[in-house]
Amino acid sequence: MTDMITSIVSSLLGGLVGGLFTYLGVRATIKHENEKAAKEELRRQKEKEDLQYQLRPRFEITDHSGILDYLKDTPCDVSMIFGMIEDFKDNRFYYNAGLIDCNNWKCVQYTLKNIGATEIDHLYFSTNLTKNTALFDVNKDEYKWFYYNNVLNCSVYLGKYIKPQETIRVQICYCDKQIIESNIGSAPITIWMADINGIWWSQPIFAPDKKLNNSTRTSHKEWRDYTDEKNIRECFNDPTLW
Repeated sequence: MTDMITSIVSSLLGGLVGGLFTYLGVRATIKHENEKAAKEELRRQKEKEDLQYQLRPRFEITDHSGILDYLKDTPCDVSMIFGMIEDFKDNRFYYNAGLIDCNNWKCVQYTLKNIGATEIDHLYFSTNLTKNTALFDVNKDEYKWFYYNNVLNCSVYLGKYIKPQETIRVQICYCDKQIIESNIGSAPITIWMADINGIWWSQPIFAPDKKLNNSTRTSHKEWRDYTDEKNIRECFNDPTLW
């Protein structure tokens, strides 16, 4: 009788141990396959991002005017002007008076060519010097509205499809004697591009110089955070936030 019980117990334990090892083996196999699938997905994603980077939109300067007197009727796809922030109080921005007199403006003009292999859907130009400058669209005299209403604006929009090998004409203006030179390693303006695949890229331009960095991947969120007037206003109210 004892031998029978011992045999039954041994059989049960053997079945349990065997089942446990089978379970652990299946679990290990599933874990291995999941890890393998995750690595393969990461590899495919990296290959996709590498290809997107190789085909990314990017500008090249094909023509640069140097500093010129501003001519209102010069044909440009986009024209913008820096406004120097001279004062901030009661959440209102006050700009230099020369901003509204275009007769005293200087400008630099660029022809930018999309030498990438991806079409651009739209783009923005934004000031990188938000502690002391704003950036306004010159077309339709929009800059006057911002000046008279003491409103901050940090970016200028260009809603235009720019195919590979196509060019745009860009004009950047300054109030006389307030030409903002680019510092070493620091560009006054960044071009933010959204391509036709919904991917965002940024490319610094060292206006008024003939210099343009390569484009790099970014995001709509980064552009929004970088040019958010609300955040910038908070920094003016509390300079320790800069």
